[in-house]
Amino acid sequence: MTTIRPTLHTCFTEINHSASITVDEQRGKIIIASLNDIVSIPDGIPLTEEENNVNVTILHRFLDGSEDIEALELMEDGTILAVSEKGRDGSDIIEMEWDGFDNDDLLKPTSRYKIPTPDVEGIAFVRDDKFFFDGQRLVVAGMNNALEMNSFSLPLPQSSSLENPVNLIATRMNGNLFGANLLDLDTKVSAMQFFDGLLYLMFDNAQVIRAFDRLGNMIQETKLPVAVKNFGKQWEGMRFQRKNGDLILHLALDTPAQVWSIKLQENAGNAGWKFPSCAS
Repeated sequence: MTTIRPTLHTCFTEINHSASITVDEQRGKIIIASLNDIVSIPDGIPLTEEENNVNVTILHRFLDGSEDIEALELMEDGTILAVSEKGRDGSDIIEMEWDGFDNDDLLKPTSRYKIPTPDVEGIAFVRDDKFFFDGQRLVVAGMNNALEMNSFSLPLPQSSSLENPVNLIATRMNGNLFGANLLDLDTKVSAMQFFDGLLYLMFDNAQVIRAFDRLGNMIQETKLPVAVKNFGKQWEGMRFQRKNGDLILHLALDTPAQVWSIKLQENAGNAGWKFPSCAS
């Protein structure tokens, strides 16, 4: 499995399946959920063909069929939260830690939590303790005929384990606010991130990214680019990153499985960025 870069501002990575991404800037990795696998590629945008043609590294492989990893989030302490869909009964959050600190690090599951939100595909660590009235929280987005959003207090309880997971208590959020003016099926959120004080939601069916402030105001709505004709509704992962003075948006496409990294134009739009002309 290798990476290929078709244009100046974008690159894509050929993998078996991509559902969600996050970025560990300390380790220089884009971390990707791929069915039962969690894999990684270098972060940023490759500047040479040699930098682009790199192997995809497997960080962890779950038993075949045991998990359906649809969302990833990086926490302040470096742990990874992986969300596994469990259908209408809810979802599981699997806490994973790094086994060492070098380029050959692997991830290992250390704990599991049960949440009532069904079909979760978006998770965001809201690290700004003023965004919510009671401090930092974890936000998830799932589907229950229409968008269902819940938040959970942090830190997560240490009493949970892989064998005896704790049921987290959810605080319901107003999904109608975030999915305003969209049809029910179009309110499906495939990715989420808290970045630069705004909560970003990617709606794959509606093919837009929306940014919200702490008061619930929609600051910006951006149309997603079409990477592959007839597959415009297949964006499954989203992650903003600042690196070497550039603002980069990494987008993961489910079918065909690709990861695109786009250098954004700053000081534009209400949220402070817009796509370059090649991705608009």
